[in-house]
Amino acid sequence: MSPGFEERDPLLMQVEIVFPKHISSVHEAISFVLEPTGYKLPSEMEHIDDSLVIVGVQKLPVSQKKIRGSVVDVLRALAGPNFIVVRDDVRRLVVLDYLGRE
Repeated sequence: MSPGFEERDPLLMQVEIVFPKHISSVHEAISFVLEPTGYKLPSEMEHIDDSLVIVGVQKLPVSQKKIRGSVVDVLRALAGPNFIVVRDDVRRLVVLDYLGRE
């Protein structure tokens, strides 16, 4: 029996998350979603898009306190429609880059 797509690519795993009360910002929510996948956000700020820093400090919207979908889709929903998920599979890092620049 060969591994399924979720075992080969944890970011495609389907999740249904109800965020605990201590998760109050978008950044905390993104980190929480990534935790079981083995991926994380970079620790050095120079690798994080300035727009994500701004979005990350915002309060997690009530409408997103419960969310489901693939990990990638949940990350996009949390960050916003103009962000794309960029991954480094060697270092197991995920960044969200903003595409809405003029």
